[in-house]
Amino acid sequence: MEVNVMTEIERRLREEKQRIDEQETPKELEDRLRSALTHTSNTKRRKPVMWKIIAAFFLAAILLSYNYPALAYYGKQILGFDEVVSGTLQDLNEAGKGQVIEESITLEKGVTFTVNGVITDENRLVLYYTFESEKGNAGDVSSYYQPAKLTGFLTNSHVQSGHGQVNSDGTELKGTFDFEPPSAFAKKLTLHFGGSEKTLEFHYDPFKALESRVVQDINQEVQVDSGRIKFESLTASPTQTVIKGTTNVKNLDQVMQPFGRISLWANGNKMDEMGRGVASSISGSTFELEFDALPQKLKSLNIKVDEFIGYEDLQAEVPLVEGTEVEVAGETVKVKQITVKEHQTEVTISTKESVTFDDVSLGNEPLSTTVGQSLKKKSNFIEKERTLVFETTTSAPSMFVGGMYYIKTYNEKVEITFE
Repeated sequence: MEVNVMTEIERRLREEKQRIDEQETPKELEDRLRSALTHTSNTKRRKPVMWKIIAAFFLAAILLSYNYPALAYYGKQILGFDEVVSGTLQDLNEAGKGQVIEESITLEKGVTFTVNGVITDENRLVLYYTFESEKGNAGDVSSYYQPAKLTGFLTNSHVQSGHGQVNSDGTELKGTFDFEPPSAFAKKLTLHFGGSEKTLEFHYDPFKALESRVVQDINQEVQVDSGRIKFESLTASPTQTVIKGTTNVKNLDQVMQPFGRISLWANGNKMDEMGRGVASSISGSTFELEFDALPQKLKSLNIKVDEFIGYEDLQAEVPLVEGTEVEVAGETVKVKQITVKEHQTEVTISTKESVTFDDVSLGNEPLSTTVGQSLKKKSNFIEKERTLVFETTTSAPSMFVGGMYYIKTYNEKVEITFE
């Protein structure tokens, strides 16, 4: 008969853990050990090796007892979320990598919130939740009580993102929220809600967090028109892959989603993007790019900067004739309407969604503000319409445009090698 070796090892470890947990340390043991260690004798030590073996045995027993949860934990499946999660999270859940919590709280408006379970690694804590409302408005009232953060010992983890799915009669909403990872020393976590002063505390076992597969420095740069993008590090955990970096490129907000065209490729396959974030300061910006978990067998890994924000120095005049189209540096500008009011002139134009003009003026009057921006989907691009406002009523045959921000093709690749 064949024997499953891992199953047998797991059984032996569980039995040993239970045996150690049930043992009570004699009160006199500490005194006896201290006495034995400090006792001096004229008797010659003939067997120092035996003392080393005994010390090693006690050290191994202590380490086994302390680290045992990480060795023996194989988790339980968090039930009822097959239609809510997919991909990597579904695989991890089906493999029993989650912690089952099942702690509930009744909030205002008769809503019950339940923490069904969590899956944690170095990159994030994924909280599986259920909103319940007998009135059939779970989807509506849940917006009042969105979880805001988790607190605990050395922990202040804010929510990063979330999603959910309402059942057919509206009485139940199931989903997940992503939080910043908690401290490795936190054994209790408290969930705080927006719209309610109530909190929900639940037990959390940090030893059941999944270990990271790769933490790798990158420290490579890609030069772009207005500066550089520096990819600093990559952390690959069982639930996702996070790339962190910095950039000194100014005016990132002049185009929508400037980091949305940076991709991660593993073994020649493009990884699914899971999210991104940018934080700006006077000295520059930091960014995080989140992708799906890396494959178990990794042969190659690279970052592709397909497109990023670019800048074109134009020094161009755009004729102001309603209904005309003008080509400016390869981009089409439509002049839709010109309106002169009591103290100002409004020029409504449209371009591709990624185009923003810089240093714009009408005669000697610089652009005052931009209003009424809207997006409209065309057959092969998104059109951005907006109205440029100038604090002047003096007519001018053209509008001066000094420069243009746009999405530029770079096609740069950063190879990531592992030490």
